Amino acid sequence: MRYLASRLAIVSSLLFLILWILSSLMGTYALAIGDYGLAAFLARPAWSTDLPLLGFLGLMIFGIAEHFVPLFAGRELERPSLATVQVMVAIVSVGIALGLPRLLIVGRLLWFGAAALFAGLLFETLRSGRIVPRPGVHREGLLVIDRRAASMTAAGTAYLLVASSGFVLAAPGGRPLTPALAPYGASFLHLYTLGFVALSLFGVLFHLLPRFLEVVPPARWVTVLAALAISAPAGVALTIPYASTDHPLRFLLVGFAAIEGMVAVLFALLLFGLWRKSARRRPASLFFVLGGMWLVVGAGLGLYMGSSTGATLRGTTTQSWLTVLGFAGFEIFGITHEILLPYVGQGLRAWQVAARAHEGLATGGLLAVVTSSTLALAGFPRTSAVFAFVGFGLLLWMALSYTAGTFQTLAAISPPGGIARSGR
Repeated sequence: MRYLASRLAIVSSLLFLILWILSSLMGTYALAIGDYGLAAFLARPAWSTDLPLLGFLGLMIFGIAEHFVPLFAGRELERPSLATVQVMVAIVSVGIALGLPRLLIVGRLLWFGAAALFAGLLFETLRSGRIVPRPGVHREGLLVIDRRAASMTAAGTAYLLVASSGFVLAAPGGRPLTPALAPYGASFLHLYTLGFVALSLFGVLFHLLPRFLEVVPPARWVTVLAALAISAPAGVALTIPYASTDHPLRFLLVGFAAIEGMVAVLFALLLFGLWRKSARRRPASLFFVLGGMWLVVGAGLGLYMGSSTGATLRGTTTQSWLTVLGFAGFEIFGITHEILLPYVGQGLRAWQVAARAHEGLATGGLLAVVTSSTLALAGFPRTSAVFAFVGFGLLLWMALSYTAGTFQTLAAISPPGGIARSGR
């Protein structure tokens, strides 16, 4: 990690991941013993929305993007010191939302400021010219893939700005500053997850995986993926208010959701193709394939929720776990396992065992949590609670081990020092 901002963002993101899983476990325990006050507190928007989406995913993407976007663009990050300030503002914004519920809007205003700084830093870094081949990279077709990845990263950053402004004005889960935007609270959440998060991860993955796995995906299909993935989130967001109603324009929501389903399937197939053809498959690369699979399942559930009257609210929790942890979380776990190599200081064997263990714990934990959500909807609260305890326990185990290994690796890397301050 060349920049202090990237390290700070990744460390904070992992701590927020642990806090998110631990709070989910505590919420399950509170419901089981009848402590509805604690359960209600942990169900507030700051804990159920800001913590996973902004604290875990947002900060992690900030850290990854501020390291890799300049790298694959062939230039340095402009103003590394400002990037550090931007990450610190983002951390404070999530902390305020969690610790001071009455100041939730202040936290989200600060987040919007951090998002604007992030966008400014990336666009300033990229504006100096077209992406050029990096030294030593001569694989045919790779430059086209890099340019498509850059377009998805830029679109994702634009979605971040729109969604972050919506978090302030529409205040999903809270009291909106602009009542006219209240029906679009879920729309801004969608723009954040399937717009900013998904497109940012697509951009990073299609830059890194051809180099990790030494296989170049078909450029025409990556171009199709980029075109659909950039446009579909806006269509779904605009038509989400038609869900669970008999509005005559509801078919538009179903149509855009179907396009997002196509994006998920195409993305999963491209990743699986890279993984299958590669002669350099490492244990952590399975995270990428699993993440694509969870995205397909989540998109399928979203399409069902959009086309079935009354199903939207019932499936929201399950789809959230599939998208936030199953897709985004698994792709992030894969990226960080590849670039930071947790436990590699103890030898290659220790790293391989850790990667396999983390994949097993994360998969088992997510399956148990999704099963718990399904059983709760079916009217089996006790069995649902058992599965929730098992799932969150496995996920917490994985998160603690993964964080410990990543911290160990970061501590072993030379401090950024002058590199972080000068950006060179």
